[in-house]
Amino acid sequence: MIRLRLFLLQVAVITLSLLQICVIFYDLDGKVMMEYIGATGTPITFDAVPIEDGIDFHFILGFAIDADPSGQTQNGTFSPYWVDTLSPASVAAIKAKHSNVKALASLSGWSLGQKGIRWYDPVERQIWISNAFSSLRSIVI
Repeated sequence: MIRLRLFLLQVAVITLSLLQICVIFYDLDGKVMMEYIGATGTPITFDAVPIEDGIDFHFILGFAIDADPSGQTQNGTFSPYWVDTLSPASVAAIKAKHSNVKALASLSGWSLGQKGIRWYDPVERQIWISNAFSSLRSIVI
């Protein structure tokens, strides 16, 4: 269970809100800006956000869900539920254009519409971890 938690912490930030949120804070190296992006369903691109040199930009894509559209869990095979304009190609392009950009997938799984989802309790954890790693790597470069 500890390895699963560490894996999830390394892969993404778990979010509690469907709102786009901008946060700027200071760390030991300077400024960091974090933005939840894509969860509202409004088409948006990374280029719509003014990216400044000297500030680390962390885009947090909302949300990657371990379920199909009907809410059936997929044993660690995550699907993106953010807008289509935030594709793996667009992630690669913005990272190539700005070396100070990072993209993370926000993992969700509490509900999909009115249906509750329980992806935190996989039957075979090693298979779930392998599927999660592969699927998340494919949807966010």
